[in-house]
Amino acid sequence: MAIRWKAVTKDRESYCAWALPKELVAIYTKGATLKAKKGSLGFLTFTSRKKAEDFASNNWQGKRIFIKVRGKGRGKRIKKIIPPGKLYRTVSLLEYYRLIEELKENKILSAYPCFAPEGTMAYQEVEVLS
Repeated sequence: MAIRWKAVTKDRESYCAWALPKELVAIYTKGATLKAKKGSLGFLTFTSRKKAEDFASNNWQGKRIFIKVRGKGRGKRIKKIIPPGKLYRTVSLLEYYRLIEELKENKILSAYPCFAPEGTMAYQEVEVLS
C-alpha cells in the first residue's frame, strides 16, 4: 500500500469543499480510514509532497496543508483533467472521461491544460497518516 500526499484545507477538508456536493466532501482526521462514494473518482492524491504543493500553488487560493495518506487497494493514475466548473459536478469516473471527450470535441479544452500533474493518483480508500 502506497504512501501518498494530499492537499487539504486548514480545516482538513477536501480541496474546494465549497464547490463539491456535500456527499463528496471528506474530513481528513489523523488515523481515519475514508472510503469514496461508490462510482466516484475517489480521493485525489500525489506521489510526492512536491507534486501536491505544485498542484495547490497552481490551483488553490487560501490556506492549505499537506498530509500523508496510505492509498488502499489499486490506485488509478489520473492523466487528464477538465475545467474546474465541470470537474466539481463530476461524480463518476465514466462521466469524468465522457466530459473530457465532449470538451475536446467542442474545442473547449484548448484554453485549459488537459493533462493532470504527473504523479496524480486516485484511490477508492485511504488511511490518513498525518
